[in-house]
Amino acid sequence: AEQATGATQIVTAVDGMRKSGVSTSRAVAEQATAAEQVAKEAGRLGKMVKSLTQAATEQATGATQVASSADQLKVQSEQTARAVVEQAKAMKDIKTATENVAGQIKLITKANLEHSRSADSVLESLKEVRAATTRISADATQLARANLETGAAAPLTSAKNLAGKANPATGRRTIKAK
Repeated sequence: AEQATGATQIVTAVDGMRKSGVSTSRAVAEQATAAEQVAKEAGRLGKMVKSLTQAATEQATGATQVASSADQLKVQSEQTARAVVEQAKAMKDIKTATENVAGQIKLITKANLEHSRSADSVLESLKEVRAATTRISADATQLARANLETGAAAPLTSAKNLAGKANPATGRRTIKAK
């Protein structure tokens, strides 16, 4: 009966480990998705920085042309205004991209925490399985010793002696005195 209980505990622990594995798998998949999104946002950020650099270059070119040619002052002012608008848009896009990256980092952190909790759960399940296995092994050893001491003709009596009441403190069964 105790072996059946032990086997049930092992099955329960294995099921818990399977569920933890599924949870961990999902967390890893979420991390991969988040990392991909962060990489995409980093690419967008690089393009925006390039656009910002180009806008700054256009603005500098416009300022040089204004100084060298009063006739083109109106044209150069318009180019400068466009460059400033592009810069403002690029800054807004950079801000949005930065917020997106921060959000992705937050999601990754959350997924890492969930993964850590899941790993702790798996560890606890493994400890429980180990304790149950140790208990079953000790009981089997006691049964084998009892069979050797009393002879092969009395295995049922030995098993009955081992099937004492469970100790509430340890959850283990005690052997009745002969």
